[in-house]
Amino acid sequence: MKKKTDKSHKLEIKSDKSKNTRDSEQFGLTKEDLSQIPEDIREKIFEIQTASFYQGTLPPPKNIERYEKVLPGTFREILDLAKDNAKHRREMDSASIELEKKYLEEDINLRKKGQDRAFFVVFIGLLIVALCAYLGETTIGAILAGTTLIALVPQFVSGAKDKKKNSGK
Repeated sequence: MKKKTDKSHKLEIKSDKSKNTRDSEQFGLTKEDLSQIPEDIREKIFEIQTASFYQGTLPPPKNIERYEKVLPGTFREILDLAKDNAKHRREMDSASIELEKKYLEEDINLRKKGQDRAFFVVFIGLLIVALCAYLGETTIGAILAGTTLIALVPQFVSGAKDKKKNSGK
């Protein structure tokens, strides 16, 4: 890469266009345009154009060195903040998992109670139907058996559909 220096304006122009460089020509500025801008403003323009950004918990090593030069101990503070953030995130994830477990356990308990109660109702209904049949009241027994089946079968069918929907998620 070749570099030319214009001594009268102290401006470095990079002539290697194969790399993605941020020089004055890339932004449509000529030497004449730059010579009309006061030096202190020109420096600010180039400072803004060369600003860098990073993503993540810790800054890049070259920035860490700069931080330490300006304010010793800064990296230790950044590192401590990163550790505290990670610890907090793990605690929140753990609390969320525990809450989800509790919700699922309560849901299972409610379903079991519902099944137990449904079994009890069906059992009592069948006892009444058997009693009616024993006493010779077959019409009443048939009506009770039919209404019990008509009332409970849709509940079991819709419950099975709900299980299929939830298992597909």
